[in-house]
Amino acid sequence: MKKTLLALAIAGAAVSAQADVSISGHVNYSAGNLEDFNGNDGFDVQNNGASGSRFRIVASKEANGITYGTRQELGLTTGGTGALNTRVSQFTIGGDFGQFSLGQGWEAGDDAAEQDKSGTYLLTGSAFDAWDVGNNFNNVDGGRDNRLRYDSPKLGGVAKIAADIDTNDNVGLSLALSGSNWSAGLFTEQMDATGVADQIGGSVAANFGGFTAAVQLGETSGNGATSDTSYSGVILGYRVGKISVALDFANYEVEPAAGGAATVDNGTTGLSFVYRPTGGVELYAGIRNADSDIAGSTAFQGQDDATGVLVGGRVKF
Repeated sequence: MKKTLLALAIAGAAVSAQADVSISGHVNYSAGNLEDFNGNDGFDVQNNGASGSRFRIVASKEANGITYGTRQELGLTTGGTGALNTRVSQFTIGGDFGQFSLGQGWEAGDDAAEQDKSGTYLLTGSAFDAWDVGNNFNNVDGGRDNRLRYDSPKLGGVAKIAADIDTNDNVGLSLALSGSNWSAGLFTEQMDATGVADQIGGSVAANFGGFTAAVQLGETSGNGATSDTSYSGVILGYRVGKISVALDFANYEVEPAAGGAATVDNGTTGLSFVYRPTGGVELYAGIRNADSDIAGSTAFQGQDDATGVLVGGRVKF
């Protein structure tokens, strides 16, 4: 890891002579009792998968009204004990026409189904990765891949369109809308390979005098070859000054393909608290319960429900 960071620092210094360069990132760790979720007995410390610890170099150069940019981002694997992995490695070309991105990076649908203004993403976002619950509540997300992506300039002051095609010939399309106190997203990704599920998802979020509300929906369709899944979530919060509090409810269902495994129907409820003592610092705590509506289910470490308590912090640099 030390050699990798040294190489990145040298590369950043070399590039800085020719372009505007910034080096940034964050460390995000959590601790708590997650035995019911992941089976680790007692106290558990982990790299928070909702926004894993990472390091990035971003550079750009402008010429004749065109901005040329690069982004190299490495992050720790979930758990935080493994080597650095490549999150993003891309270059961009942007201007009044919008922006093209080529390389490994976010697909068009990323974040479209995760709009939320509560400020509690570290405990309620990214399929509850902070709780290490695996795929039990896996919401639909465009993810990151090797792709060619186009982002339009802002249209009518409220809308942006994005489209991408990845190395597997999968095609994604998304629409993002935003106003002074609201945002919404909608996306679809059509998979080229037979037996790989197509995706569709969307979300809407708003802030009214500090009170926030968000609805998140997602669905994958296996077209009879693989399981169909659906995800739905509601986040109700209050965000004022340095403090955010939110109560969230979510449900995850799997309808197996013909001859497949049993139906999955799980739900979760969580209470989250975030405190931001200064810029770039977030301290958080939460409690979560999850349960299965399937009779006789042993979805959570051999039982039908799970409860966990989590505390942690993210510090940016």
